[in-house]
Amino acid sequence: MLLKIEREVCLAKYRSFPLCPYDPNTDEEVYYYPKTISGGWYDLNAKNRKEYPKILKTEFTKLIGECGFESVIFFGDKTTPWITKLSAKRTDYASIVKAVKYFEKNQLGKKFNGGVQVGITDLPEFIKHFYCLTRSDASFHGFYFSDSAQNLLGFIHYGGEVLFQTLNPEFDSRFTKSITKTAFKRNNR
Repeated sequence: MLLKIEREVCLAKYRSFPLCPYDPNTDEEVYYYPKTISGGWYDLNAKNRKEYPKILKTEFTKLIGECGFESVIFFGDKTTPWITKLSAKRTDYASIVKAVKYFEKNQLGKKFNGGVQVGITDLPEFIKHFYCLTRSDASFHGFYFSDSAQNLLGFIHYGGEVLFQTLNPEFDSRFTKSITKTAFKRNNR
């Protein structure tokens, strides 16, 4: 089950999410990024990019379980809605149409811009559609994930690489052990 979290509640409750709001007074974006302990970019070995989404959803879910998390929260650094105008209008790419239907079915529509808590059992299906939009819609970007205790911060890049960063020293060693039990390999990015 996906649990919607209103943007203001998510901002107040989970302060480790990066933010990039637009300030109309200065006509600039204001950046905030939390202090991290360690981290890096990780990739998965796939024979081709077509099989990558399947491997990503499997290994990502496995890592979240190995870390001991029951759910993960996704949140955008801007007030961008979960379904962008570009994705909503697309009818030429079946995967995007399915992803939009999945998000709409879970009430993550064209106006919702808050956080989404995804339970580990729903994570594979969520990641499949989330990654589809990430790699296919340039307007769908800046969405980060974290656990509810804010031990881990991450970002899934449109190329499939995942940025994992630890937010506290106690969790850092646990993450280091957990990532070795998956197919994620640190790259030189």
